[in-house]
Amino acid sequence: MNFKEAIEFIYSFRDWERGSRYRFDLSNINEFLKKIDSPHSKIKRPILVAGTKGKGSTACILSSILGLTGKTGTFTSPHLINIRERIKINDEPISEANFIKILEEIKPLMGNKLSTFEIITSIAFVYFARENVDSAVFEVGLGGRLDATNVLNPEISVIMPISFDHTDILGNTLESIAREKCGIIREKGKVVSAPQPPEALEIIKEVCKFKKAKLWIIGEDMFCENLRCDIKGARFSVDNKKYSLSLLGRHQVINALTAICASQIYGIPYNIIKKGISQVRFPGRLDVVAKNPWVVLDGAHNTASAWVLRRSVIELFDFRNLIFIFGMLKDKDKEGLIEIFGPIMNYVFITPLQSPRSADPKELLKIFNRVGVKAKIVKDSTTALKKAREKAGSRDLILASGSLYLVGELLASLELQRTLKKNFYRRDAEDAKKK
Repeated sequence: MNFKEAIEFIYSFRDWERGSRYRFDLSNINEFLKKIDSPHSKIKRPILVAGTKGKGSTACILSSILGLTGKTGTFTSPHLINIRERIKINDEPISEANFIKILEEIKPLMGNKLSTFEIITSIAFVYFARENVDSAVFEVGLGGRLDATNVLNPEISVIMPISFDHTDILGNTLESIAREKCGIIREKGKVVSAPQPPEALEIIKEVCKFKKAKLWIIGEDMFCENLRCDIKGARFSVDNKKYSLSLLGRHQVINALTAICASQIYGIPYNIIKKGISQVRFPGRLDVVAKNPWVVLDGAHNTASAWVLRRSVIELFDFRNLIFIFGMLKDKDKEGLIEIFGPIMNYVFITPLQSPRSADPKELLKIFNRVGVKAKIVKDSTTALKKAREKAGSRDLILASGSLYLVGELLASLELQRTLKKNFYRRDAEDAKKK
């Protein structure tokens, strides 16, 4: 099969991300992994990262650090442009050839009980085991207890801030959601928690005590000092040691502190942690893709992330008008997000997403009208970006948010421009050396 056929085959299975009904249960993937010689058990020193917000960024920061010490596998979801982004070694996505080869090997043993996510996770297990990675970081897909990544035996379990999301699956209280996230904690294991709401932290402490796991809490066992944030990133100190973070927004400092703590427990020295944090890159999160006017992409899709994004935009950027490109999934808190974003918006272009789970733009328009924000529906995200650029002045800011699916669509449309720019600057540098 070719790569396109491989993707079509994987998506023919039950795919929760695309709206398929699916009962979360580890029995199917456990049974399947036994058939393919339990590759997950061969992965060295895995770290699991769960939580509602910040888990992707934290996994990325950890991988940037660990990648300086040897071969480091990274598994994240969802992808922005290409499914291969989910499976990387030292920031290099799995090749189409390796992806197809592994899929063809495990395909005869699959049956029809697995989900799309379980298949992709299994490919990551096989790939990392086969490449004999020295370490691996896995971002939990949903929840923790019943997520496919939880078949691993993590050396460290990381729990990022917990808030309301996927309440139809994880429960409608912070306590119930926290219990699902705590499913990644192991007996006598090591656990690092970002700052949490009191209800969630109480559950984390309770589970750690019951399982006799050692717990480190950011804000209690590790503190940030001398914090400065601007459009270039953040500078801060921990225990009188200085760090420079390339990611934008003070919320990323929490993610960095959590990664620092986990890395120290993992045994990584300061100089490597410092370098890893300084060079981390995470597309689609406060991602500045153009200036004059600013064009910023961010995948905030729940109310907690929306508040963080709103604060960050106001703190970091100097702009006259804010033009919003907005699209989201129908199972998210539509009213909540729009009420948070509404007060800082001057105009909104609403777009449907290329997903069966896309929210109805007409429904979103009604909410924007209700909160008193001028908005218009356009046919797709590419059109929305074009219209926004036509409307924006050089001192304005265009912000696209509401879903990582939206960010992925826009990055794909910008990808050629970004690649050409990157190659252009690389060629300039090479020519300068020759001179």
